[in-house]
Amino acid sequence: MKLSVVERLPHEEVIVEFMDMIETGAFLPGEILPEIPEIVKSLKKPEADILQAIDVLKGENIFLDREGLLFLTHNDKDLILSRLRNRVLNIHSSDIIDLLEIREGLETRAFVLATKRATNDDLKDIEEALIALEERTKLHKAATKEDLRFHLALVKASHNPTMVRVVEIIFKQLFESLNETRTTVRKLVNVDYFVDVHRELYNALLARDADKGVELMKAHIEDTIGLYQVPNSTN
Repeated sequence: MKLSVVERLPHEEVIVEFMDMIETGAFLPGEILPEIPEIVKSLKKPEADILQAIDVLKGENIFLDREGLLFLTHNDKDLILSRLRNRVLNIHSSDIIDLLEIREGLETRAFVLATKRATNDDLKDIEEALIALEERTKLHKAATKEDLRFHLALVKASHNPTMVRVVEIIFKQLFESLNETRTTVRKLVNVDYFVDVHRELYNALLARDADKGVELMKAHIEDTIGLYQVPNSTN
């Protein structure tokens, strides 16, 4: 599943492609970007859409034009990606809270089902997602993809296909917003606590302790909701 918002304008789709290239290291901070024809060939997008996307990112000082050469701003990669997500995302805090509240109900129920239905393969997938989350966090990265991978693996362990599809839709809407929250609101200050909760959730599932898992999941998602309700200055 590719975690991204579904509907975008054509030039915004190009910006998403640029984000992927920055994430994978195809575009590096401070380095000269390829010529326009090369970008067109690589992305297989209309040149007009690519030029519009570039103009938008110039306006955001993410792409810099120096004597006819195009550079990616010399900033931390995660900060660049955060600014890009903020530029192309159009979800307000109240909308995010609504989605998180729906997610709380779905994921607590999914956890109960998982305590009854999770197979050894499910537990392996969840553990692998947890380890990936912990390792990514040790690098002081936002680890949003790894976080949602862990939660999706938990939901899949419910073996309720409809629930999985609904959660995937929610995650597509939440991915970029939660990444922004992790990098600008949370600022990784309490990251150890948030990661530890995932380990506790995994342990509760191993113990088939539905009550403990529901308690942990509710508290975890409500803590995330709180990030949108408390002014940044108090963090």
